[in-house]
Amino acid sequence: MNIFELRLADTTVSPSMIKVLRKYFPNTPIGELKRTIESNDVIFSCSGGSYDGKKLMMKIIKSLNHEGIQIKLCEQTENNTYPLTIKDLQSFINRGRAIGKQVVEDIENETEKN
Repeated sequence: MNIFELRLADTTVSPSMIKVLRKYFPNTPIGELKRTIESNDVIFSCSGGSYDGKKLMMKIIKSLNHEGIQIKLCEQTENNTYPLTIKDLQSFINRGRAIGKQVVEDIENETEKN
């Protein structure tokens, strides 16, 4: 299974980084957030198949970008790591939305036939 990972490009902790991360991870101690940033660990990850996870990742990215904080995205597979762009992530989200819409339509059409 593919995993999408979000890291911060800069490992120097700033108040704006902590502010954004506290918004999305309010139960994580500030010291742990600082250690995560400084060690360049993954800030957030989700399954490549998780539509909700990818949507949340995009929200976090938009909040970080709003504060001028640069990010690094990648897709981790069983054998390799591939860089991702925000455009790639948005495409995955759009595709998931389209698939979900089609599934609902198919169910409705099947129900009407019976």
